[in-house]
Amino acid sequence: MSKLNCEVIKDLLPLYVENLASSSTKIIVEEHLATCKKCQEEKESLSKEMLMPQNTDIKAMKNISVRLFRKKVSTICLSVLTMILIFVLIALNLNAPIVLTYEKVEEAIEVSENEMGELIISIKDPTLEVDIEYTLGEEGVYTADVSCYTTKWKQIFEKDSVGDRVVSISGEKTINRISFYPSITGENVYLYENIEMNNNIGEGYVTLPRLVLHYYMFFAILLSLAGVIVCVCLRKRKNVFYTALKVTLIPVTYLITSLVILTGKGDIYNSMYYFSGILICTILLTMIGWCGIALFRYRKSKA
Repeated sequence: MSKLNCEVIKDLLPLYVENLASSSTKIIVEEHLATCKKCQEEKESLSKEMLMPQNTDIKAMKNISVRLFRKKVSTICLSVLTMILIFVLIALNLNAPIVLTYEKVEEAIEVSENEMGELIISIKDPTLEVDIEYTLGEEGVYTADVSCYTTKWKQIFEKDSVGDRVVSISGEKTINRISFYPSITGENVYLYENIEMNNNIGEGYVTLPRLVLHYYMFFAILLSLAGVIVCVCLRKRKNVFYTALKVTLIPVTYLITSLVILTGKGDIYNSMYYFSGILICTILLTMIGWCGIALFRYRKSKA
């Protein structure tokens, strides 16, 4: 009968260990365990076997939960950043200054003096904006360099505006000359000149393109190549490799955004506008790349 009792107790031990047995069953099991050493050992062994997987499962579930949360956050960030990047590129393209030559705007601008004797520029085209820079030439002539630009936004939404706009020209000194750049020939066209000047009007000068953005692109290429070499050398050290890859993405994304934004622009007369746009797009594209790396690592670890 003792053997039968031990077999019955062994069947009841899992319920007893998990605290699922009824009160009367617990009493029977405990009375048997008090007199049976073999069943006591079976109970201890069963307790260890049942508790260890439970702890492992909890830890595994926590890891899975953390990974799923990271994947969800990365996916959301990737989607949001991509939409923001598209919006920024569209806005940047619509508001990008399109510098116009004198031949295209000569009928839309006029230099004159107002009642106070101040020089003003009258703009008849509502889509035009005027940029004025004051310079002191080598011959000592204080000059206001004028350029006109428009944007696709203005051409689409502001072309029907009416009324002339007036822009005042007032530098630190008496303005002796107003020149417009660029022209088709690349030479300045003089819109106004003080007739009391002793200096004769020159032949103008060629406006050089602002190459600073091209220099930045050259440095971005060098940093990208250096980053690629470092990543190749560290490809077997996973954690360090992914860190180096994230750093390398910065010059790479700067180079990509520069090529996308500056392609077809020719000479850049408003470098700060484009540089600001390139920086914003670089930050967004870099963050998108980082989110992509996080998702790639998650899928790779899951596989």
